[in-house]
Amino acid sequence: MTQEELAQLSRAELIQIILTQFEQLEKLKADYEALRLKLEKGKKPTTNSSNSSQPPSRDQKRSLPTDRHKRRHGPPRGHPKHERKFVANPDHRVSVKVESCSSCQADLRAIAGSLVGVNQITELPPAKAEVIEVRQYEVHCPECGKSQVCAPPAGLEMDRVFGSRLEATVVYYRQEQHLSYQRTQSALLNLHGLEISQGGIDKIMQRAGSKAVQAVEQIQEQVRQGSVIHCDETGSRVEKYRHRLGERFNFTRGELAVMAVLMLRGPQTAAELRERAGRLHTFEDHSAVESTLVRLSERSDGALTGLT
Repeated sequence: MTQEELAQLSRAELIQIILTQFEQLEKLKADYEALRLKLEKGKKPTTNSSNSSQPPSRDQKRSLPTDRHKRRHGPPRGHPKHERKFVANPDHRVSVKVESCSSCQADLRAIAGSLVGVNQITELPPAKAEVIEVRQYEVHCPECGKSQVCAPPAGLEMDRVFGSRLEATVVYYRQEQHLSYQRTQSALLNLHGLEISQGGIDKIMQRAGSKAVQAVEQIQEQVRQGSVIHCDETGSRVEKYRHRLGERFNFTRGELAVMAVLMLRGPQTAAELRERAGRLHTFEDHSAVESTLVRLSERSDGALTGLT
């Protein structure tokens, strides 16, 4: 704003501009003090195990006798230290101000005070389960008379009992952390305040497994078409004998047993196959053997058996 523009303003307008600028100046001063204190706090003394995550073995030691047996403890040499850095925009700010004088009990709430310390604490928000009620309405069109029902958004389907984030958490506990059903129950109760039965956990795992079927089928097809049928990186010692035919053609246990007996003894009846394949796989009845033979004869990559 130029000097000519200021000269045209009234006294009240000038006072309002001054007050606004004063408030902005006070805010800038507070921000400056916060940044100054953060910078001073960043200039820490010599790092040791008491003020950082540095292991005690790297602290400066007092003079010890030269004939003392030296033994290195802690992590290997070159272990990097880790320190929490101040963030520019914290999620929450908590102002700690004095409300009354400790000497005379005078009310000090109206006094702004000067900033003397800044500290940042990293915390997790409460991870408590919430219940979402979905209400689906039906509307009759006044023009054509047809009933209209809107489909719920993804993750809020009417046939759902548990939300997608809860299901993902259960799958993570069971599949990634390998928690038992009982420990998964305890984790959900202690961390999220959620009581759930082992049957509910099993339903969630079944739902997740059904969604992964398509991806599993794609992976299996890639394995079938791959040039490498087996890779073992556990060491130089390997098993003396190993069936790899099933890995190449992605056989089930029953299909592998039938193929092994057929390649060993040639054409056989379903009863003979069931009896001789018993050491590799147990078929419930003759129809189970016959269905296995049908699958082998109708493979998309070429029939492996013939029925007569």
